[in-house]
Amino acid sequence: MSLVGHIVTQNLPPEPAATQSLAYVLRSASELAGCLTDLLGPSVGFKLGHVESELRFGDAQPDLTIFDSDGRHRIFVENKFWAGLTDAQPVQYLQALPDDLPSGLVFILPEQRIPTVWKELKRRSGGAFEVGNESSSDRVTRLQMGTRTMSATSWRHFLRMLEQASPSDALRSDVLQLAGLARFGESHGFPPLRGEELSDVGIPRRMINYCNLVEDIVKELRSRRVARIRGLLPTHSWSDTGRYFSVFNKFGLWLGVALMPWQDTGISPMWLRVHSPGKKSDYSKLGEHYFRLEDFFEDIQAGKSVTYLPIRLQRGVERDKLIRDAADQVQRIAEKLREISRSTG
Repeated sequence: MSLVGHIVTQNLPPEPAATQSLAYVLRSASELAGCLTDLLGPSVGFKLGHVESELRFGDAQPDLTIFDSDGRHRIFVENKFWAGLTDAQPVQYLQALPDDLPSGLVFILPEQRIPTVWKELKRRSGGAFEVGNESSSDRVTRLQMGTRTMSATSWRHFLRMLEQASPSDALRSDVLQLAGLARFGESHGFPPLRGEELSDVGIPRRMINYCNLVEDIVKELRSRRVARIRGLLPTHSWSDTGRYFSVFNKFGLWLGVALMPWQDTGISPMWLRVHSPGKKSDYSKLGEHYFRLEDFFEDIQAGKSVTYLPIRLQRGVERDKLIRDAADQVQRIAEKLREISRSTG
């Protein structure tokens, strides 16, 4: 069974799914489990035994536990996207590790979250342990506490290590699937705010630019007698802003700035929304020369399937040319929809 099959059968949300996926991958080859000792540094080395998930050690319940060949637990692993530290982390976890053997606690985090989480991990550890040397190298931060080592790294870096260590194409494929799951988990959360985000007025200015484009693109379509807006209004929600219009007196469409499709695909802030009872594959007739199916974004709204089609905004051109090009894209989609409707009559 592939990693996807293994996880799909369990129907888990992103963070538990990532834990079970990582356990599945690490159990597949000792070379991959060995990457964890690399994260902790040369002071934590041992002959690997087995990997278990979600075992309890007193107040500690680490996501993964790595045992040595003698059956002693030596490494705890905590996988996080945006969940906060529990009261037991990291002190009770460190205390649950053996104190007579080199051992370690590894945190795998979204890259932008490492500085804030690491600062808190150090603060909590300092109140319970005599803290030794701190070091950072090759995208891994480590803190020595006697025989124990605590480290933190990013999902991106650790998964790159696993990919490079994979002894077969099948395992490499599993790691790449896990990387896709990690990207999904990282994209759905609240990253710590950075000062430049709050003070950069270019961000709101550009968002206003995007929103203002919507009416002008529809205005251009109206001038071509492609679109009508009679009885149709602008609409706004928590994650998008745009307006409804009809094309060729037949199809009702919505054009706007849609943050969820933009966030998940990175294609464009501007999207055309089509309400359809069908599936994404139904839109393959729009032509592979213009759309790839993986560029489409699907959502469920009020119990109905909604498909978002990307409108790619031209770079490096004046606003009028950008508007005309975006209107051309919408018109081509509308014409194709009309053609498909006539052929399926």
